Amino acid sequence: MRRLIIAAYLASLSAATAHDFWLEPEKFNAALGEPLSVAFTIGHAGEHEPWNLRSEKIADFRSCSQNGCTIESDIVADTPEKRGRALVVMKTEGTAILAFESRPSLSELEGEKFTDYAMKEGLAAIIADRAARGTEATPGREFYSRRAKTLVRVGGGDPDDVSRPVGHTLEIAPLKNPYALKAGEALPVRVLFKGEPLEGATIDLDDLSDTRDPVQSAKTDAGGVATFTADGPGPWKVMTIWGVPLDDRRRADYETFFASLTFGG
Repeated sequence: MRRLIIAAYLASLSAATAHDFWLEPEKFNAALGEPLSVAFTIGHAGEHEPWNLRSEKIADFRSCSQNGCTIESDIVADTPEKRGRALVVMKTEGTAILAFESRPSLSELEGEKFTDYAMKEGLAAIIADRAARGTEATPGREFYSRRAKTLVRVGGGDPDDVSRPVGHTLEIAPLKNPYALKAGEALPVRVLFKGEPLEGATIDLDDLSDTRDPVQSAKTDAGGVATFTADGPGPWKVMTIWGVPLDDRRRADYETFFASLTFGG
């Protein structure tokens, strides 16, 4: 479902054609006090490239542990060979959550393409709004923004509780720590929208070491929960998208949010 063709202009494409976005650390097991390079990546498992990370695109980037969250300020590399990367020092033993939010961007698609995009992604509120207004054939304008989290095991200690939300507008919160799962054990995740469980969101599990379509796909239940089995070495990405109509439609009709969660095997 979420597959795209990478080209030189990928980073500037609209959300509808290039929205898989995730954080991928150089390793998911880091030493305490170790500077860790984290890639901001756009594309999909088999074909991807660095996201054009610039300071004006960053709404928030933080590292969270059992001791709380720290704002990571100087994250934009100023050399071309490090484009799309941040360097974070792992300061607390346990499981660190690195969490990123982008600022909104504006996108517009022709009517048929926008409606097709909304249908494929299961954007129920947008689909219903366009049907009620009879605007399925008119261009679709949306603000879109990205949220991404990654889990890094630091110092070899016992895996911490990572179910607590970090406060993203759209967020995937694992209800178990993936690093504490036994072989074949299911991983339940909850999707939250504005802090509340989101029912009916399509959520995919991808193996980032593979080029296949999503390994598993599900819709969240009334509690916002979907369950997957990450069976293999990974690393893994869980991805979802949600959109809502805007009251003020002078610049855009909708606002769409993308969220991902990555972790090692």
